[in-house]
Amino acid sequence: MMARRGLWIGCAVVAAALAGCTPRHPYRAPPDLTPETGAVLKGSRTPVASPLAEDVRAIVTAVDGQLTANGRYEWDQPILVPPGSHLLQLAALQGQIKVEAAIRVSLEPHQEYVVRLQGPSDAGQPAFIWLEDTGSGGVVGSKLAVAPWVYPQPSGVIYVPPARR
Repeated sequence: MMARRGLWIGCAVVAAALAGCTPRHPYRAPPDLTPETGAVLKGSRTPVASPLAEDVRAIVTAVDGQLTANGRYEWDQPILVPPGSHLLQLAALQGQIKVEAAIRVSLEPHQEYVVRLQGPSDAGQPAFIWLEDTGSGGVVGSKLAVAPWVYPQPSGVIYVPPARR
């Protein structure tokens, strides 16, 4: 009897821990929103020269505090957002490395935006992440410095390459 009680308590603890990892309020676009009436956010991918390292993905991980479904493999999936002021969580991912920054931006209807990442000029320097208007190529808000982007490998240090234009 005592063993069963311990088993149930153990299962309850595991279930509670897993429930804590699940976002309670994932981001969902309003049902009547379309690309013509809203803004479209997309991630980007920066290839790296080393065959030992994964490409770098720059994505939106949250809109107004609500987690998006975008991640390492959904980086190119568009996110539809109502026009207006929003707090966006931007992230860059490469392998086990993840850096994030938050920015408040004003988004226009019928516009498309992409998350960009510019690597450091030297290893140990900060990388920059920002939102770019795909129509004009302009920076929306500002470029945000994120932690130094260093990924040690047996062959040396791999870092995010400077953005190509």
